[in-house]
Amino acid sequence: MPESSNADSSAQVRLETLVRQTIEEQGQLLEGKTWAIRPRQDWAEMAGVSAKTVTRVFQKAPFDTLRKRVEGRQAALVRIGKPDPNQPSRLAATMAKIFLDNIVQNDAVNAKQKAICEAAGREWKPKKDVTPKEYGCLIGLAQDFRQDWQLDIFKYAISADGWKRTKDLSKYKTEDLETPMCGILEENKGASFIKLKPGKAHLFHHYPNIRTLRVFWMCAESAFVASHMKTNLSEVPKEEVDFWEEWWAERDTAALHDWEPDYSSEIDPIKDVSG
Repeated sequence: MPESSNADSSAQVRLETLVRQTIEEQGQLLEGKTWAIRPRQDWAEMAGVSAKTVTRVFQKAPFDTLRKRVEGRQAALVRIGKPDPNQPSRLAATMAKIFLDNIVQNDAVNAKQKAICEAAGREWKPKKDVTPKEYGCLIGLAQDFRQDWQLDIFKYAISADGWKRTKDLSKYKTEDLETPMCGILEENKGASFIKLKPGKAHLFHHYPNIRTLRVFWMCAESAFVASHMKTNLSEVPKEEVDFWEEWWAERDTAALHDWEPDYSSEIDPIKDVSG
């Protein structure tokens, strides 16, 4: 039998008290906000309700929640307040879902990647999920991409056209290096620009790669803006034209020339609360 709305109301009062008390006693700062952090089952036991009730109650106001892995266990980060749509962790979780749906679980993409590996004499191991390091990369993208446009840029970057244009711009940023980054520049080689430990397999970049995208985020954003500049702006309001032209001035070839990729950024995890 489903628990009644009255039971949920009672659970909300108890959980809100527990959240406020936990924040006051041992709140943890993450991305500018202070959170109460416990596994869902701990919240349930403390409030004397089921884990399902905790999930249901935390999905409603006045709670703001995130899910993260803390010390090897999935934990619920909870605060009292309105959710921030631009919060990096929240955007990263959405990006991870988009990547899983469009790349990891895309049968056509997997079939092509398998064929490429087999043709090169390499074993193909299908990707199953977004790794903690990749999740850290997604948080970095959420912080670096233009605010309010992070998801639009990411969706474009992992599309066929967006990935090709991002790779083209990343080539522009690396073509003068003594050692070319083969995964970016020479599509048939498949080696990675990322410095790998001995014995680690090279990464393929024929299809969207989160760690590559993290390093060359500026290339992805520039490609996104360029795709809009190619549309017929004469048919849109002047203020919209001004918006895209101003953004393009920030991300055009000259600006890209002065920007340098940070090759350490693709391995930066969340330090206080690991993703």
